[in-house]
Amino acid sequence: MSLGVFSAKFTITNSTGTGDPSQFIVDADIYDGAGIYTGLDVAVNDIIFLDTTGSGVNPGNVSRYKVLTVNSQNVFNVQVLIQYIDTSDIEDPINYVGYPALICRSSPSKGFAWLAANDLQGLPSYLIDYARNSDIFSYIDNLSVTGPQGIQGATGLLGTQGETGLNGIQGLTGIEGLQGFTGLEGPQGITGIQGSDGVTGLQGIQGNTGTQGIQGITGSAANADFIYKIKKYNNSGSTILQYSSVYELIDSSIGLCDLSDLNKEKFFGIALSNIPNGVEDYIQFSSIVPDALNGSGYINGTIIYMGSAAGEISSVAPTTSGYLIQKIGKATNNGNDLLIEYKEIIRLN
Repeated sequence: MSLGVFSAKFTITNSTGTGDPSQFIVDADIYDGAGIYTGLDVAVNDIIFLDTTGSGVNPGNVSRYKVLTVNSQNVFNVQVLIQYIDTSDIEDPINYVGYPALICRSSPSKGFAWLAANDLQGLPSYLIDYARNSDIFSYIDNLSVTGPQGIQGATGLLGTQGETGLNGIQGLTGIEGLQGFTGLEGPQGITGIQGSDGVTGLQGIQGNTGTQGIQGITGSAANADFIYKIKKYNNSGSTILQYSSVYELIDSSIGLCDLSDLNKEKFFGIALSNIPNGVEDYIQFSSIVPDALNGSGYINGTIIYMGSAAGEISSVAPTTSGYLIQKIGKATNNGNDLLIEYKEIIRLN
């Protein structure tokens, strides 16, 4: 079944402030793992959920932004004016270049977003769960009811003051807010509308107690230190040098990527240290690899490919017939860091 509502991975590549401290002009890459949507589908009022769980401003939170205008867009990239719409301290997107984010919109008929699975979009599961919870929360918020006004009491006799009228009908209690998922703290439910005081006279009828709210979805626990890397065993027969590209064998061990061998050409990740043969250590397969391009002289945005030599990453794509051209990512942080954005492009004839 295809998804009927727009959603895609939203990766910030640049952000510029405006005169309004809550608004930012953001450049971003758009990717839909389901192959349905592109940057041309981004529209005004779309919501962006940015992973700011490692923030020093609002630690453990996911931050929401709303698209105000779409300045430019193509299949792979957009430039939009967005506004921070959460109640906590404002998060500047410039601090989250390369971090995972989700852009989506609610169903126009039911108010619920049908979102692709997190592994299809390459996003953390708690980010998808947060977006689903937020969409359900905003839909149910509109269901609170105002209690009726009490009946007006009779006027007291002339001379003697009439008795004080009893209070009017108590307004119905608003629907209880959704319970937040485990890990991130859920938003506080909205208080129901206060019923109007009855007019002096007879006591109004006591209102019914409101309906119990729906319990929120339980989210996945997040560990920011291990979202983008995994330990792998070097079974190549030689030391794998730091920042080399590696492939994964059928037994889950690793070796150097080699475009001359069809069994070794597929990119898996980047070695974060020198890994001797027979030793297990960390491989990073997503997000930003600090200092992986340090001293290269690259500028921000330079495309990085799988090189012709075994384990090599380079700004120069291979030209040998039969080789598979693979985009590893691009340079960021003044050309010193590598932002992994893997994509197979074409096999040379």
